[in-house]
Amino acid sequence: MEKILFLESYDYEDYIQCDSNKIKLDYRSDLFIKHLCNRYLFELSNYYKLVRKNIGLKLNIPIYYDDRILLFHLKDKNKDYYLNYFSIIGYYNDGEFINIVFEKGVVLKTTISIDRLRKSFQKCDIIINYINNLNGQCL
Repeated sequence: MEKILFLESYDYEDYIQCDSNKIKLDYRSDLFIKHLCNRYLFELSNYYKLVRKNIGLKLNIPIYYDDRILLFHLKDKNKDYYLNYFSIIGYYNDGEFINIVFEKGVVLKTTISIDRLRKSFQKCDIIINYINNLNGQCL
């Protein structure tokens, strides 16, 4: 199975970028995300409630599926993105765009601020640390 790099929505069309190709979805990316949650045997609404309760994050909560997929949402001027934190290898500002670099050399050009991107990374790190701490405990 190819790794998800990001989902992108604009002009009423939705796409998923995987390792080697970009695929047009037949339905909205938020429905794809809910379907993916169901494949991983959890409901998104319950996940959000538990993250708020156990971790304390309130808004723009990243969605952890497994050690390959951790999606977080960002909104650009006319585009919505769900980026896979585990597929990002870096980012840089070229003066006009923020370029997010993914595995396999895929680059996403956005006008999202670096501060918003970093805040999303911090939230992803909080969730990863929570999961890692759980893995070391007996329940």
